[in-house]
Amino acid sequence: MQSKTTFKKVTGLLRSFLLCLSLIAATSGLVNAQTYTNGNLSTGATLSTGATAPAGFTWSELQLTNNSLGYSASIVAGAGFTVADDFTVPAGPSWNLTKATFYAYSTGYAGATSPFNDVRVQIYNTNPSIGAPVAVYGDLTTNRFAASATASMYRTSSTAGTTRQIWKIEANVTTSLAPGTYWIEWQVGNGGLSNFSPPSTVVGTVTQAGNNSLQRTLPSTWAALTDVGGAQAMPFRLDYNTGACTGTPTPGNTVASVTAVCPTNPVTLSLQNTTNGSGVTYQWQSAAAATGPWSNITAATNSSYSTSTLAATTFFQCIVTCSASSGTSTPVQVALNPPSACYCIPAASNCSFDDRIANVTFGTTLNNNSACSAGGYANYTATVAATDVIGGANNQMKVTVGPGGTENVGVWIDYDRSGSFDASEFTLLGSGNGVTITGNIAIPASAPLGQTRMRVRVRFSTAVTGTTACTTYTFGETEDYTVNLIPCVQGVFTTQPVNKTITCGGSTTFNVAATGSLLTYKWQYRISATAPWLALSNGGIYSGATTNTLVLTNASSSVNGYQYRALMEGACTATDYSSIATLTVSPLVATVTKTPAGDICLGTSQKLSITNTT
Repeated sequence: MQSKTTFKKVTGLLRSFLLCLSLIAATSGLVNAQTYTNGNLSTGATLSTGATAPAGFTWSELQLTNNSLGYSASIVAGAGFTVADDFTVPAGPSWNLTKATFYAYSTGYAGATSPFNDVRVQIYNTNPSIGAPVAVYGDLTTNRFAASATASMYRTSSTAGTTRQIWKIEANVTTSLAPGTYWIEWQVGNGGLSNFSPPSTVVGTVTQAGNNSLQRTLPSTWAALTDVGGAQAMPFRLDYNTGACTGTPTPGNTVASVTAVCPTNPVTLSLQNTTNGSGVTYQWQSAAAATGPWSNITAATNSSYSTSTLAATTFFQCIVTCSASSGTSTPVQVALNPPSACYCIPAASNCSFDDRIANVTFGTTLNNNSACSAGGYANYTATVAATDVIGGANNQMKVTVGPGGTENVGVWIDYDRSGSFDASEFTLLGSGNGVTITGNIAIPASAPLGQTRMRVRVRFSTAVTGTTACTTYTFGETEDYTVNLIPCVQGVFTTQPVNKTITCGGSTTFNVAATGSLLTYKWQYRISATAPWLALSNGGIYSGATTNTLVLTNASSSVNGYQYRALMEGACTATDYSSIATLTVSPLVATVTKTPAGDICLGTSQKLSITNTT
């Protein structure tokens, strides 16, 4: 349980002294922008239990023996809490600080923009818990807030959860620090929401040598930040600049945050070695092979480069220049995983209480009956044939749900084939209990044609939204299928109706055929060549009035001379009409004959017969 009054914390901590010194491109010859990062937060895109983080995010997973998810470092009316950790400015030039970045989450906050808008900072040249030292910079009364944005991470236990999105909070910190050891103390605020600062996390560990973070209950009570397993560290980042660069840069290896990514997932490139001093410039390059040819990446002129638009396996390197001397980093390959290897698999859910998908019907061929699947997830992409659906049109879909209560149905189609299901690819089909839910999937005309993955999810009681394609459902079921997007084709008549002649009381048909997508038909008639057209409906002598074949049964002479045509339309077709066909109904003529022929005598019998002829 999280607490504002205890020092519990959730996971193993990393004291990463100068863990990440990345250089930011200089805008003039006077400034050499660099960063110092203390600690680690991301534990990767996959939990220890196998759950995959939502697209564009990674997990910050609580490690095994720790028992809390974050420490309070919040601004609270009348009281409040802070955290503090140390860092060292190494021998050499002073650090001219320009910005400090901290990390926090507000449990349950689901907004699209950061809730944080307040940050207080103090810096000491000694341990602030010993004696009563005076800060060499800052105070706890001045709001130094600069900006806040998502850190693209979720703080969670081994059970996947997305209620604790981590945000980075930037503070304007402007001071010069000579070589030596310092402590930085901070607290953040968000207008009254509860918030917590996650400690540093390293997979498989709960503490590291050098961890010594502190927490203070204002105004004066300090205590070490410890958890089951040992002392903890708090992550933060400092932006600073130093003096001018000299010599030829030796950037060393190109370092990739990940060496294999899914489409649209981010990768960050950085350099093994730091080039100190101002006047350093950077140019990132890419190539299809380690030997080139190399191309400059537009606007990639910082010491690190991030992208989320990798279209193929790519090599990266960086040219680092000081004055007229340049050095090139050793290339690194970042492989592009196929989308099929990227889709998240939701954590297990319970569908045994009939919170399940009983049937999915969609497109030209998909009509799949299913029972509750093990773990509430079934992947039918390899066992059920891909079904054709029409791009740029409404495609009707039917999902039958079990009688477990109110079952909500949502559908995602990965239109951009990114290997993830985005909110823009979501359709809420509806809800029901033990019924077939019918709705339309509006496939964008811009969606690339060809095969991609579709996900259908049913969730008991709770609404399904576009951001829950990978969310854990307690009760519900998930099924994946392959759909094949085909063009939206304008309808064209290939067979026209022809004139028909029948005898009174006879039957006949009028037929049309056409090519095109999602076509529908309606038959019309008029009583003469100059009369208005009227819509036909099934009943009386007519059937098939909304198909491509109109059937007339037991037609009487009253419809003699009637004319018929088919109206064709569809999601891809403007209303079009077939040619006109005329019905002729010939009357019946009675012919009487007698056997034998001749006169009939009085008192005799005569056999008569009657036949109908046209």
